[in-house]
Amino acid sequence: LMVMAPGSVAGLLHTVGLLLYGCSEAAELLVLNHCSEAIEMGGKSKGRIIVSGGHWMAQKKEKTFGDGKTIKFTRPVTSVKLPDDRFAVVVIGPDCATHKIHDANNLQIEISNAAEACQSQKGTLVWSSCIADRTFGGVPTKFAETAFKSLW
Repeated sequence: LMVMAPGSVAGLLHTVGLLLYGCSEAAELLVLNHCSEAIEMGGKSKGRIIVSGGHWMAQKKEKTFGDGKTIKFTRPVTSVKLPDDRFAVVVIGPDCATHKIHDANNLQIEISNAAEACQSQKGTLVWSSCIADRTFGGVPTKFAETAFKSLW
């Protein structure tokens, strides 16, 4: 329950915005390479190599990625359409040919399951890293913390 002064519509809108989009206004992209080989980005990030087991993160100043936004890879050759959402996680599969795209809802479910698995470590210094390790097979701790704060 929130108590506001009469006529404080601006405060209400700001609070609703924080609840919907978190404290950060930037859309966040995470690419996870679960392939046994390095992958290579294309398009605006052409030449960027993501080693096997590695990741790449990017932020966009807008609140969401926008309808129809894609990222390209030159190895493997593919184009991935991003969700028009606050978060996008692209996981390149172990076979190097398949990929899965996850939006904020998928991320929230994944983090929720990870948080449940890490319940015994809640309140300790390793809780965030426990959640990060259990989200999509391992994400950067900073990404997991940002997503957790934004989605709850």
